[in-house]
Amino acid sequence: MKLDIAFVTYNSSKWIDGCIASILKSAFDLKKVTLIFYDNNSTDNTIELLNKVSSKYKNKFNDIIVVEGKKNKGFGYGNNMAAKYGNSPYILFLNVDTEIKSDTLEKLSKSIESSSADVGIWELSQRPYEHPKYYDPITGETSWASGACMVVRRDVFEKIKGFDKRIFMYCEDVEISWNVRKHGYKIIYLFDNCITHYSYSS
Repeated sequence: MKLDIAFVTYNSSKWIDGCIASILKSAFDLKKVTLIFYDNNSTDNTIELLNKVSSKYKNKFNDIIVVEGKKNKGFGYGNNMAAKYGNSPYILFLNVDTEIKSDTLEKLSKSIESSSADVGIWELSQRPYEHPKYYDPITGETSWASGACMVVRRDVFEKIKGFDKRIFMYCEDVEISWNVRKHGYKIIYLFDNCITHYSYSS
């Protein structure tokens, strides 16, 4: 399975090393992974660090792409822009203040490959905290997915024209979840595939 991992950064320098280090420990074939960073006009050294990451680790991935936005237009807009630079059939929208486990991508790949064609989004679970989540304990089906760690089929993402760019930040993930379901696709919560998300605890 080929995968694009899309990040939106904004003054995110404190998180970059930990996030990248966790991905590098992945048991998944990283040559099937493209990292795409869209920066929302950071004023710290985020771009400098991302360029160093690209230079140092590019050969370990299919590609690492760093895009410098000229203005902060929000989380949804940034993700839309990041997605345009990839071409993999699946896009993992992942916050940079996260760390994955060594088996996260492998388990994610198996979940996606075993899913029916009517699943449009898969959401990873988050620790130590995440939003309250109601889901079917057997199928994992749920009504919305967190934009901090969700995979969207690229064809579905393009069909619904991505995130609503009019929403600067917060609830854009609720809106895109509603739009995906409106088009007849399901959302699956992967309760047994957990990542660490630091923003809730820092």
